[in-house]
Amino acid sequence: MIRTVCRIGAAQAVPVPKEVLEKLKLKVGSKVDIDLDEKNCRIIIRSAVPEPTREVIDRTFALQVDDFIKRYGPAIKSLARR
Repeated sequence: MIRTVCRIGAAQAVPVPKEVLEKLKLKVGSKVDIDLDEKNCRIIIRSAVPEPTREVIDRTFALQVDDFIKRYGPAIKSLARR
């Protein structure tokens, strides 16, 4: 996709299509990390917020399961006895 560099005040910008922002889960105000790949003449833009690691996801999921069991365990046991 070809975009045109434009001027915004004293800065230059390249408009990013809405579909691309949505796929990258970015919105106006999102922090991004910009790298220059000089060897291949490319600009690389990625979210500055790291994706949660599997360890964090697993820990979060485990806490949610514990909370669910504490909250609904007695009701589930009662239903199982019927």
